[in-house]
Amino acid sequence: MSEFGQTSVIGLIGGLALLAAVPLQAEDVFVQIDPKVRVPYKPLGITGSGYKVKSIGKNRWEVKSVTGSNHYHWLTDKIAVRRASELAISVNKPFVQVSVKKATRNITGYLSTAMLLIEVTAVDTAEETSHCSEKISTFTCKTFTAEIAMTETLPYLKLPTEK
Repeated sequence: MSEFGQTSVIGLIGGLALLAAVPLQAEDVFVQIDPKVRVPYKPLGITGSGYKVKSIGKNRWEVKSVTGSNHYHWLTDKIAVRRASELAISVNKPFVQVSVKKATRNITGYLSTAMLLIEVTAVDTAEETSHCSEKISTFTCKTFTAEIAMTETLPYLKLPTEK
């Protein structure tokens, strides 16, 4: 729980894009972020950063987020969390259940890319980890409030309406 009495989405999801490479605490990841750097938030194109969504059932999706070599790779989770929250809100569900299916980070010289694939379910209640398989770490499987996630991810993302 954060000092505000709500579980912080940044604390929950922070660093998931790094899981495949470096076992860091979420707090270790976020002290590195330059507050002036914001990753573009947009559908995934041929190159660069963005998200892609695939419906897998009623109120269920796979969300893939990618950051390209010119963006901080640890912002990949912000794209995925924001899109997951938007999807839940679009179907009038206040909570989002997320489980990480895959996280990768590739570094070649000075170039870095990251990909995060999450499974998302929009729900009415905040059952913390009842949707998590016993085989999945609770660090990679969480429930959070969509509205809080929208607020917490905003400082890291450059929305399409911004110049």
